[in-house]
Amino acid sequence: MCTQEHLTELNKLVIDGRFGELPNPLIVPEAASIARRSRPTITRACKSGALKAVQTGNKWNINRDSLLAYAGLI
Repeated sequence: MCTQEHLTELNKLVIDGRFGELPNPLIVPEAASIARRSRPTITRACKSGALKAVQTGNKWNINRDSLLAYAGLI
């Protein structure tokens, strides 16, 4: 489970442009926070193939670079 503190730290990395320090892969709450999208939107993007991601059970592991491109950050 992601805490608000963890998500805040990830967002600080993005603001500072330190993308290489973001975890890879990301989980849906992390990806949603970084991309500033809702969790359902990120999940739909994973299911549709708009994001490179692998589903393990009911969890998605999202490729960091794919998410950054999707969010328009790189």
